[in-house]
Amino acid sequence: MLHEKKEGEFDRGNYNFSYLSADEQKFLEDYFRLVGKSDAASQRAYLCAVRAEIGERKHVSEEEYKKYFSLYCKLGVLAGLILVILIV
Repeated sequence: MLHEKKEGEFDRGNYNFSYLSADEQKFLEDYFRLVGKSDAASQRAYLCAVRAEIGERKHVSEEEYKKYFSLYCKLGVLAGLILVILIV
């Protein structure tokens, strides 16, 4: 069954995660391609580097969240008001 999955529909590049950017897809593809392919010492170094990169990505996403959170809340309230006005 596993062999069928490897050969079948989930081949390399035969998937679409529309919620991920091209950079994020490339990062995940590299990560899953490299994990488990070498010795423990080099994997440990690679995973430490990946942990640092993920920390940077988290920091950037938190900054974007702080920047746009109030905007999205206000747009949601306005969309709700417009919907109520149109219904009434």
